[in-house]
Amino acid sequence: MRDGTVFYVWHTDRVVALLAARGLEPDAAAAGAGRPKSRAKTDAAPRDTSAYGKVVATDGSALGNPGPTGWAWVDQTTGETGSGGLPHGTNNIGELLALLEALRHAGREVDLLVRADSQYVINIATTWAKGWQRRGWRKGDGKVPENLEIVQAIMAELEARTGLTDFEWVRGHNGDVHNEQADVLAVAAARAATAAGVR
Repeated sequence: MRDGTVFYVWHTDRVVALLAARGLEPDAAAAGAGRPKSRAKTDAAPRDTSAYGKVVATDGSALGNPGPTGWAWVDQTTGETGSGGLPHGTNNIGELLALLEALRHAGREVDLLVRADSQYVINIATTWAKGWQRRGWRKGDGKVPENLEIVQAIMAELEARTGLTDFEWVRGHNGDVHNEQADVLAVAAARAATAAGVR
């Protein structure tokens, strides 16, 4: 389900094909082959983070949108942070780069919770990109998705992970300490990219 609730369906191959066309995949846990690789939670209630080896908050920023762009992640488990910027981009590019770099930081084996205030990024990572990939990296209207190179890099990281990857939507600018910290770092990186004129 969209809220992260797992449900099971007895199916024929035709039903599986219909669900796959809508970006849904069978739950591997139901088939006894392990657990689903990634799940999204988009309601406002916080997830229990104690079950994860790493919890990472991400955020992106673009001054002017488009304009100087920054990205940042905050590892809530260790206190580590990472950030960077581009002299020109969009908020969506910043959000995507924040996720990509957070995945690279976390490593592949650990169970990971990514906390993001961008439903765009969560939808891409958990649903949309799988459908685009099945259609030869085309959207339903036949157009190439925006920021495709970054999206493909994110999907490669997710597919290579052996640990569980969950996503939690966090309401931005709403007092969440780690989301606010990631935002401050992303804005600072965008400003630094403006001053330096380099990535």
